Amino acid sequence: MKPHAPLLLSAAALGLVAAVNLTGQEAGPAPAAPAKPAPHVTLFSNVRIFDGKSDTLSAHSNVLVRGNLIEKISADPIPTDRRGDTVLNQLAKKYKIKTAFGTDMLFSPANVVTQGKQLTRLKKWYSNAEILIMVTSQNAELLTLSGPRNPYPGKLGVVEEGTYADLLLVDGNPLENLDLVADPDRNFTVIMKDGTIYKNAR
Repeated sequence: MKPHAPLLLSAAALGLVAAVNLTGQEAGPAPAAPAKPAPHVTLFSNVRIFDGKSDTLSAHSNVLVRGNLIEKISADPIPTDRRGDTVLNQLAKKYKIKTAFGTDMLFSPANVVTQGKQLTRLKKWYSNAEILIMVTSQNAELLTLSGPRNPYPGKLGVVEEGTYADLLLVDGNPLENLDLVADPDRNFTVIMKDGTIYKNAR
């Protein structure tokens, strides 16, 4: 039986030594804690709110939810830095995918006037020229893809002889300062649609 005792002791000692070596070694740099994922962001645009207290609905509003909390409620557009937007626009630029601009504010007269402000948010990913091309000629290209449903048989989105006279006269250069389009009441001096002038502040 004695030959087995040292073996049993040795096995135990090996375990003990291993434990001592592991616990007694000099501590290296602690492993970095895994980064917490950014909280999910959801933006509800152009909604009316029942607040659970009154018998009426709110005016058209925008609601920003971050994680599991409502972060902001505002009648004005709420800028967000949503990771999905960033990835989407970065990939579009990388692979030279043509993109168009639009909002879901069509049925809210109070919010339609903020579309220019929404447009300026694209400056995070695009140059002023790229944005202006997107909302003119590239938006027009998208409309032509609707085939027979396209109500515009002529050419759109460019200023050329023979194209529709849908024109904006801007007091300034939006190629240098895109924020001009965020305030159309002040900076759009002429608005023409189908050759008819709807605003002339010259």
